[in-house]
Amino acid sequence: MQQLRRLNSDQKASLEKVQANLQRITSFSARQQKEKRAKEEEIEKQTRRIKCLEDEISAAKQLSAETQLRQLNELQSLTQETAELKETVTELRRQQQEPANEERQQGNYIRPVNGVKL
Repeated sequence: MQQLRRLNSDQKASLEKVQANLQRITSFSARQQKEKRAKEEEIEKQTRRIKCLEDEISAAKQLSAETQLRQLNELQSLTQETAELKETVTELRRQQQEPANEERQQGNYIRPVNGVKL
């Protein structure tokens, strides 16, 4: 009987150790699951932030490209206007020279006197 009590006592102590170990394992597992969920949430948050930054970069690139295209169009327009203005100036000079050429042909111009240019 003494031996059965001792065996019962030993088994009870072993059961208590097993229960304590099981409790520690369960608590540890719960903590790990909680940490895992927190890390997954952080990863999801960072992934959303990355996507947001990528969208901002994409929008900035598009805006930059549109701005450059507008500036190129303005430059092309200015270049075209400059060419047109040069043509106009050339035409005006040609028109101004025509009456002088006609006067020379008709002899209606003043000749320089003693090397003085008029």
